[in-house]
Amino acid sequence: MTKPNDDGLDALQKECSRALGRYTSVLRAACKALTAQKSVPISDQEQWRILAHRREESEAYELFMTTRRRLQKLLTAKVQHPPNKSA
Repeated sequence: MTKPNDDGLDALQKECSRALGRYTSVLRAACKALTAQKSVPISDQEQWRILAHRREESEAYELFMTTRRRLQKLLTAKVQHPPNKSA
């Protein structure tokens, strides 16, 4: 029988899922903005909008990766070295 989860695993897994959901949502919005353009060059306003999406995308990516690394660290905290394949 396993003990109740008191190490924050559930909360961190949910946080990671939310961060991934946010990141994919931001990517969808950015893709939609890019594919909505019908001519080149685009207006200054549209260029600023695309740049704003890039900043938001970078922030969402960093949040997801930070959360993912924290979750991975928690899950692999007891592993000191990879298994020795030569044995």
